[in-house]
Amino acid sequence: RVVLVEDREDIRTVTGKLLKAFGCEVTAAENGTKGIAAVASSDPDVAIIDIGLPDLSGYDVAQRIRELPNGASVKLLALTGFGQPDDRERALSAGFDEHLVKPLEHQSLLKAISTARLVLLGHVNKKKNSACRGSSTVRRIRKSASAVADGMGLASIVLVAGCALATAAT
Repeated sequence: RVVLVEDREDIRTVTGKLLKAFGCEVTAAENGTKGIAAVASSDPDVAIIDIGLPDLSGYDVAQRIRELPNGASVKLLALTGFGQPDDRERALSAGFDEHLVKPLEHQSLLKAISTARLVLLGHVNKKKNSACRGSSTVRRIRKSASAVADGMGLASIVLVAGCALATAAT
């Protein structure tokens, strides 16, 4: 589950489609206030937040999300046109886990999402022991892995996540 907070409709649409193709369930918000509400109500695994939003800065959004009851467990990805080292440091200080620079290369986004899934699935795996090797979720992730793996170095990450799903999903 991913919440995408981006004020530019074109970027929101393209990024949302990419995430859906990768097997993510996406909730999109066009400003910071709606993004915070979406995180609070949907309990996502990941939130991708533009820094330059019209109502609140992405830094403020990240800080407010971290204050939510479910905020500590959400992986926050900053999405920005600013790529200097001090910009990255400011994002991390505000509570973001990663700093992605526009124009966003889809490989960077998919790698960040795959890493988040791997960490979250490892956590889930400790709590559940049921097997479902034929699950549609596992098949969807493996299909997505085949589609995006060429030249990205993600095949092993996604397949490991798929294996974790095979032992963790119910």
